[in-house]
Amino acid sequence: SDITEFTWPHPAREVFIMGEWSKWQSKEQLHRINNSFVLHKNLKVGTYRYKFVVDGKWQHDWEQPHESDSYGGYNNVK
Repeated sequence: SDITEFTWPHPAREVFIMGEWSKWQSKEQLHRINNSFVLHKNLKVGTYRYKFVVDGKWQHDWEQPHESDSYGGYNNVK
């Protein structure tokens, strides 16, 4: 496993993350550091799709790697 950093570098009040590592079942809060929100997560080495919940709305970060999903939206990929 490896420590993976997830960052939301955009304005927000609160930011959570959900992803494939939990089968999209649990959300974890990112912590504000200066003008960004950050979470360090211990994950098995691999590729993961994930999305942010920013102020209650599902969002992907268009400035980080992303791909379309089967629902007409986008997920970030790391």
